Amino acid sequence: MENIRINGVEYKVNERCPVCGEPTSIITEEGSVKDVDCLCERVNKAKKRQVYYNKMGGLTIRENSKLENFKCTEEIDYDIKEVVEEFIANFPKILNEKNDEDGKGIMLVGNSGVGKTFACSCIVNAMNEKGYTYLALNLNRYLELLRPNSGEEFTQTQILQAVKDVDLLFIDDLGAENINRENGKRWGISAINDLFDVRINVNKPILITSNLKSREEVETHLRFDESNRTSSRLLGMMRAILRHEGRDKRLANKKFISFLKKMV
Repeated sequence: MENIRINGVEYKVNERCPVCGEPTSIITEEGSVKDVDCLCERVNKAKKRQVYYNKMGGLTIRENSKLENFKCTEEIDYDIKEVVEEFIANFPKILNEKNDEDGKGIMLVGNSGVGKTFACSCIVNAMNEKGYTYLALNLNRYLELLRPNSGEEFTQTQILQAVKDVDLLFIDDLGAENINRENGKRWGISAINDLFDVRINVNKPILITSNLKSREEVETHLRFDESNRTSSRLLGMMRAILRHEGRDKRLANKKFISFLKKMV
């Protein structure tokens, strides 16, 4: 009878799923039989929960956003693809290790149309296929959900609970949201800081894309008070911050230059 390690504890395998081959029951140290979810069961459960998260997030993840469709036309694309592949391969460790010194997130910043959303969507699709849940959210959508009389069915409490619960959070296009800072108004940026604080506190994986060009721009955009604590903690949990300064890939007849620069 073979052994298997689950969350750092070793068990004996009792039965395996005939479809995916993963254990469906194990034998504990005390000798009792315990049912566990195989990949098939995790995927089925994740699909049911994902319907709720998709409705909340409202951000469509294209099905063709997959590694096999990742086209590298510039040097930066190879670097981003390598980071994406590493993140996918190590996701269970990234998710479950509380003190992962390499960081929990990826931030891709730079010009529009260079493939930042596609790269992150590759990760989202790969993880969802393995039974992990995600919330894909644009912050304009988030703020709209919170406005009085918006007609939306989700409360801030429900949204922040989802931000806490999902295995992977994807924030697309940070910096594009409309935040009114006139006359000391801080409702919008306060709500955004609340969202990031919740995710940082549970120390779970996060993906962020942004048209902001530098670390300083991100910090300035998220500034809520003089301490700037949230943006500092958010940037600190990133395992990779990559900047893509290429031209819009949607302009197929244009040549563009791109490069990788880790922001400091």
